[in-house]
Amino acid sequence: MEKDTYANDSPSASIHDDDIYYDIVGGKNGKENVYGLGRLSNKFTCSTHVNGKATREMRKTIHKLNNELIAKEAKKKPLGENMVQLMHNHKEQSEQIHHQSEKMEQQI
Repeated sequence: MEKDTYANDSPSASIHDDDIYYDIVGGKNGKENVYGLGRLSNKFTCSTHVNGKATREMRKTIHKLNNELIAKEAKKKPLGENMVQLMHNHKEQSEQIHHQSEKMEQQI
């Protein structure tokens, strides 16, 4: 999503750079085009209301990404628990091997 730009890069300014450009070039010409934009100027319109379809699509995307994040976190938890268990098992095995080697040394 593109952030609004303002004159002097000040978010508190009330005039958008696009509005300044529009005023400088004299608005739309006889063909309803803005100088420098040609036919593209008809594709962009300013609106004070939110596009319902775009909002639904954004919410759908956010919901999907949240579900993916939850699934990813759920996978990480068992992996972490498995790692702890593996480290515990390794420690026990190392201690057993150490005790066995001590017994063997005592027998020799």
